[in-house]
Amino acid sequence: MVNRNQRKTFDGENAIRRLLRHAYKLEIETIDDEEIATRYHKQAVADLDTLAEEIDVIAAAMTITEGRQETIAFSDPYWESDQAILVREGGDFQPSEWADFEGARVGAQSGTTGADVVESNLVAEGVTSEDNFSTYDSYVLAVEDLANENIDAVVVDNPVAETFAANRDVTVAFIEETGERFGFGLRQGESELQSALNDGLQTVRDDGTYQEITNTWFGQE
Repeated sequence: MVNRNQRKTFDGENAIRRLLRHAYKLEIETIDDEEIATRYHKQAVADLDTLAEEIDVIAAAMTITEGRQETIAFSDPYWESDQAILVREGGDFQPSEWADFEGARVGAQSGTTGADVVESNLVAEGVTSEDNFSTYDSYVLAVEDLANENIDAVVVDNPVAETFAANRDVTVAFIEETGERFGFGLRQGESELQSALNDGLQTVRDDGTYQEITNTWFGQE
């Protein structure tokens, strides 16, 4: 299983701490955010079979989509999320809606829902130009550019945004409701592993571990 090491995330916490305690013994490979974006997340969406000898499950806040389900399988959803618009805390740019983005410089991790949201709400609508939209291999790099005032906002999964807001001088300006569902990615046809993942997830929900973890990170179920 793949996990990130640059910061603790709900994915890693949920996977490492007891998610498959009763069903599956995990061997964790820890890689940094940039590598997971470039080597695993994008490649997994294209074809998980190419990683057959390296990993069995991807835990990387992967949104379950019809397009991805054409090439890989997913566990049951373990979390729902919307997109957050992250800006510098106390900065001049404090938008409350997409119309406020005229002339603003925006960033998002490439290949993510955040990038799609920018394209559909800003670029396609003519609110901002392609030149003012920057994509990154990792949302960590996008937030660094935000902190360094190279861009004015980052669009990212809400749980990720909340983590950055709690640890850096950035804040969530507003939320775009997308209703995404996150799942663990695996190769198609791996029904035994898929069942183990789903059984493990149900177990931690039933025994209170899931609520404990979500309360720790998000203060909610």
